[in-house]
Amino acid sequence: MKMRKVYIAAGTAVITALLATGCSAGTSSEIVLPSVLDIRQTQEDDTVTVQSRETVMAQPDVAEVSISVYSEDPDAARCQQKNEESLNQTLEFLKSQGLEEKAIQTSGYSLNPRYRWTEEQGQVLTGYEMTTQITVSGIPMEKVGDILGGSVAAGANSIDYVKYMCSDYDAVYQEALKKAVTTAKTKAEAMGEAGGFQVLEVTDIQEYGENQTARYANTKAAAVAEASAGAADFASMSVEAGEMEIEARLTVSFKIVPR
Repeated sequence: MKMRKVYIAAGTAVITALLATGCSAGTSSEIVLPSVLDIRQTQEDDTVTVQSRETVMAQPDVAEVSISVYSEDPDAARCQQKNEESLNQTLEFLKSQGLEEKAIQTSGYSLNPRYRWTEEQGQVLTGYEMTTQITVSGIPMEKVGDILGGSVAAGANSIDYVKYMCSDYDAVYQEALKKAVTTAKTKAEAMGEAGGFQVLEVTDIQEYGENQTARYANTKAAAVAEASAGAADFASMSVEAGEMEIEARLTVSFKIVPR
């Protein structure tokens, strides 16, 4: 914090002085000077800047999962065919769960040769492996276990990740923002008590670090539970989402004046 003072000098009256020189008789010099020096002090208001971080706990209510279908075979065409069969079965299962078509995305493909090393022949081709990744979004929490278990039963053989999200993220994040501003003012006032200044209004706020990966904006997945009624039996996987932290980070500047 820097406090600066400005001083302004102004003449409000005139004093006259006669100064005589000894060079020639009858000559004189007249100098006009201010008789009163008026000093006016102005105080330039300064600021104090603090950083603040607050988190609000939220209950996830939707999820995004990524699953993969992996296959291998000595022949590239048969490897691709195996993968396609398992992939189609997995996609059929997912569509039977009432998910929107746009919520199901085949997000990655790879077909690669496999080799082994021998002393006689060096690198020898042994076959091929293929992986197709499926990303499913907008899954209500109560259906995540069914989606995972049913996908594995249908043909998926890898679960890459499960990402939890909050459909009312905006409201929770705004609550965290309000708490962060309050915390910032409390910190500034504590500094003012020790530093001898009074904290006034906010002059600037900068926001950092919003976690959009936890945000879920729009969902029609509420109908999933009803749409999947009567689906084939499968082993549902146990899923516990727990709670998630939604964080707001700010830099806040306040106007201050001396106490």
